[in-house]
Amino acid sequence: MSQVHGGDIVAAGEGVKRLLSGRAALWRRRVVDWSMAEALAFGSLVAEGVPVRLSGQDVERGTFSQRHHVLHDQRRDRVTYVPLSHVDPRQADYVVCNSSLSEFAVLGQFLAPSSSR
Repeated sequence: MSQVHGGDIVAAGEGVKRLLSGRAALWRRRVVDWSMAEALAFGSLVAEGVPVRLSGQDVERGTFSQRHHVLHDQRRDRVTYVPLSHVDPRQADYVVCNSSLSEFAVLGQFLAPSSSR
């Protein structure tokens, strides 16, 4: 999977475009909903140098499609854009990993790297 950087544009799907347009309208009215508050919180953390990692079933888009922290290009296969990875040039890592919905899978993602050393 490759990630889009700089001036590249991700061809988002129509549903995602509507969601992002709605978010922009909320922002102009100075209204913050749950998903925007979550993005602001994560963005604040990475901007302050605190790494953030989300892991779980369907965390890229969110359970009810509210999150969309990973935008998938609809024209190019396996090309994504993660807006919260571009908050500040000096920011900490922001990683989003879809995984199966099981406690063992999540533990494996966190414990396997440390037990291999």
